[in-house]
Amino acid sequence: MKSTSQPFKVTFGIFLAVSWLAAAIGVQAQAGALHEELSVEPRPQSFECGSEMQIVMCDQIPYKMVQQRADCCALHKPLPVQVQAGALAAAAAARPAGSWNWDKALPERADLEVSSFQIQPFDYRVGTCIDQVLVDFPAFTTTTEHVAVSDNATQPGDNTDTLPSSTQPLAPASPQNSRNQKRRLAQSSSDDPDSSRPARPDTETVQVTSVEVKQRSVPVLSSLQIRRIKSTALALQPVEVQRSYSKLARINAQSGFLHPTGYAGPAELALMKYRLAQQQPVQAVALDSLLTGAGAPPKVYEGGWYPDTACLPQGYGGPYAMPVVSAKWGGTNNNAGTCAANYPKDAPQFNCAHVSFVELDAQMAYKQALAFMATGNADHAETAQRIMEGWATVNKAWGLQYENGPLEAGWGCAAMSRAMELLKHSGWRGFRPAAYKAFVRWMGGSLMTQMDVYVVNMTTPWAESGGQNVFGNCRWCSANTLGASCVG
Repeated sequence: MKSTSQPFKVTFGIFLAVSWLAAAIGVQAQAGALHEELSVEPRPQSFECGSEMQIVMCDQIPYKMVQQRADCCALHKPLPVQVQAGALAAAAAARPAGSWNWDKALPERADLEVSSFQIQPFDYRVGTCIDQVLVDFPAFTTTTEHVAVSDNATQPGDNTDTLPSSTQPLAPASPQNSRNQKRRLAQSSSDDPDSSRPARPDTETVQVTSVEVKQRSVPVLSSLQIRRIKSTALALQPVEVQRSYSKLARINAQSGFLHPTGYAGPAELALMKYRLAQQQPVQAVALDSLLTGAGAPPKVYEGGWYPDTACLPQGYGGPYAMPVVSAKWGGTNNNAGTCAANYPKDAPQFNCAHVSFVELDAQMAYKQALAFMATGNADHAETAQRIMEGWATVNKAWGLQYENGPLEAGWGCAAMSRAMELLKHSGWRGFRPAAYKAFVRWMGGSLMTQMDVYVVNMTTPWAESGGQNVFGNCRWCSANTLGASCVG
């Protein structure tokens, strides 16, 4: 009797090979379909879609989906000027009273003005990797000038009335160098070494400071060097800052992370507390803006509704948690009737998931946590914790994972993660570990899985297909959220 084992093995091997080949072809076909679906090559558009709101809400939509992009851009078109102006006026009138007199001029800091850094035109659709980090830093140069004195109170720095001194005159800023701007800050001086030279009777000696923005590469530093730099910087601070830092700073023995972290670490928080106690103007006005919303123009929606930018310790109407979040491209609701019962009646209904989670609750959670760190008022901390616990308890489903679900999750999760991390490591006695654990379970089980889909299933084929906006809004948002959540 002939053995059939050898033919069987050959036949089975052929069967496996054919199966693997078919599977590979299927995967390639599926990947090709996904590449085609996610094609992001720019196409001519017959509609306007260039405002900030339209770019933020609509530019993650693949260019091939022309109708979806058109619908999204129409939904988020710029508001009429009168609607925008009316809403801003109403917000200013309703703003709670603060501690800062906004009619009082702030100290001039030319080195911090946005105009000091003239940004090169940037194509937000294209991202590149760099092999070194460059930083901008201000370089100050002080010279002496003799300014003509007249009845018209000539301002220092007016070149038409300035006489040359013995010092080297300032070179004019080159218009070709868009990263270089010089700002002249003049003040009268009597101790200038050049002032001993006899000045003309109709002139006044002044010192003029020139600020030039330069760039330098950041060297690669070891962890030991970084610790030494931080220790040296901390040792130069007032003793109150050092004591506050010692109370705040905690190192996680397992991860090695220094807490609190996120946007502000223990050193920044300690310095903030010290400067607030000293009523230094920059910190005082920033806290007033945080608490009252002054100087923070609200985001106005069609119809004139806007989220309140104030951050009061009590009276917040949220959380506006929803059992089901299902967001289509542009943040519009995929299902009707899911808005929270306490959702503001004048707020837009078509994207209540986006407004509830991103515009209202997530932002308010972080602002309340930061306000607690700045003021010590436990009501702020309680409000932040209530918001995050509410979403972790109520929400049971999140999507759409191949449309706006990951972006909505990332926007809100990044802010909430930083808020929870601040509360956890603040030493606040009202912190509830059960609320923290519920938040972590919900975030890991619902929100992070959305971003996994975006990073693994969408970004990779998008990049491989030659997509231009691979490093745009959604991907940055996912990276930001992953960074915020992993250190909590």
